[in-house]
Amino acid sequence: MNRRQRALGLILAFVLALFFLFAWSNGFNWHDIFSISGSASAQGSHSVDLSWTASTSQVAGYRVYVAPVSGGPYTLVTKDLVKGTTYTDTSVKPGKTYYYIVTSVTANGVESVASKEFTARIP
Repeated sequence: MNRRQRALGLILAFVLALFFLFAWSNGFNWHDIFSISGSASAQGSHSVDLSWTASTSQVAGYRVYVAPVSGGPYTLVTKDLVKGTTYTDTSVKPGKTYYYIVTSVTANGVESVASKEFTARIP
């Protein structure tokens, strides 16, 4: 690496450090990057309809996770990446509560931090 590349690398590292310091000191919550919401249906078969805000970064898709207790551990629900910003879980059982999170995934397979948790209580 020549001197110019090293200098540019140091400048970039400094700018990123300032960004993270600013974000941390101003209470930025990485879980607020995108949010998740949904609804539970009790008509006939049970399901949970989830929707979330699209990532502002370029992503290949999303992964949906579920847990039987708040805070996890979470299990991957979607075998393939979800291409849109909605998902319906039809494997839910009546009388149970489910806790969902969503992550975004880049084309290189890099997964984001998880969304805020969404709670679905099935009647």
